[in-house]
Amino acid sequence: MPNALGFNVNTDTRVTVGTDKVLTVVIDYPRERLNRVLPTLLLPVIGEPATVSGGLFDRWFAAPAPAQAPEATPAVGLQLWLDDQARVLRLAGPLRSLLALPGQAGARVHDYLERHSWLVLEGHPADWQGQPLDLDFHTVMGHALHTRGWLQRHEQGWMLQLFDIGDLLREQRWDRQRPLLGEIGHALRECGAERLAQTVREQLRSLTEHWQAAALRLVLREPGGWRHFASSDDAWPWPDDRRLRDRLDQWPAQTLIEVRDDPDLLALCGGASLFLVPYRQGLEAEAWMLCAGARQVPAVDMALALVRSLTEPLLVRHRRQQLQHQAHHLDDLQQQLGAGWWEWPAHGDLQLDPALAAALGFDSRVGQAQWLARLHPADREPAQLALDQARDGQALSLGVRLLDRDPLAAPRWFHWAGQGRGGQSNRLARPGRGWRT
Repeated sequence: MPNALGFNVNTDTRVTVGTDKVLTVVIDYPRERLNRVLPTLLLPVIGEPATVSGGLFDRWFAAPAPAQAPEATPAVGLQLWLDDQARVLRLAGPLRSLLALPGQAGARVHDYLERHSWLVLEGHPADWQGQPLDLDFHTVMGHALHTRGWLQRHEQGWMLQLFDIGDLLREQRWDRQRPLLGEIGHALRECGAERLAQTVREQLRSLTEHWQAAALRLVLREPGGWRHFASSDDAWPWPDDRRLRDRLDQWPAQTLIEVRDDPDLLALCGGASLFLVPYRQGLEAEAWMLCAGARQVPAVDMALALVRSLTEPLLVRHRRQQLQHQAHHLDDLQQQLGAGWWEWPAHGDLQLDPALAAALGFDSRVGQAQWLARLHPADREPAQLALDQARDGQALSLGVRLLDRDPLAAPRWFHWAGQGRGGQSNRLARPGRGWRT
């Protein structure tokens, strides 16, 4: 080793050449002089001059790089940092603002949860690893925040990472409920009129099982007020309609109502838990479903959909039946009074109620000439004038004498009344009171 290198070869260096011609040099030498020495050392082995960058040995002499801090876990969903006793040390994530916070310091994660979720977190945090955790949290809005996630070790404690699965659970519930919605609607639309009330009771029993309730009662709005239509259990001690009317008129018809602050009503309804679900058309409720003794209140949107699937076809058929009954009653009354409806389009024949036509001795359709010919000669001109005025929008009210087919019989007096309805048809009609003897 040349002495011109400026160091003692025997004491300052250890040089070895292996059988594979690899030179190993360990030098106790000043850094600034080493870059000048090393090319001379390598030359006999490599066989040609070597160039060494001035920064070649920077990493040998540089101070060790500081250890990198672990990357922070991104705050997504809901994150809870826990100690080994499941006490919550810190909250993070956008969902944390929804939580209803416990009032005491050092609260455990259980204090944030609905009670049924405690079963998921039995034992200590170390027991919760390696399994999906479905947890329902108390929220400031009152309804539960449904989450799913996992627990993982984090430094000296634990981190619970959770995500909102409310939409997923809601869609799953809708998938389970859609067949029931279809069955209820089909049953109400397809049953015979005489079985309508019985079919409603059967569907109420199905809903009682679906909601795990004790009893259901359906109340409909009638012209005289609210009236009970059907119940799932006739033995349940429901209050009479009179006691319910004032309360049903006062409650808003937009959403499900859980009764908590009305002990008198709860006592009247068997002393069990009670909630009511409305069915509305426009701004007012047309029906209320009362549910007593349910284990838990169902989701509002699903409860409204179930009540709608039952009540909507029921009201259509029930009101149609009411109109038919009213028409029958009106027909009976008109026959007893000798009255009936009539109408006379602007371009067409006089049309008469069949019962009235039979009483007058006419066909159900009568031409104007035929009609005037049956009137007393003194009444024909006033009748024609009154008819023209009625077609111009004036009310028609006139006493006329109708000639009998027997020329020897005395004419019969009738009160002819009607009202022009305008529009293209220009019909004249007075249902129920158009003619009277």
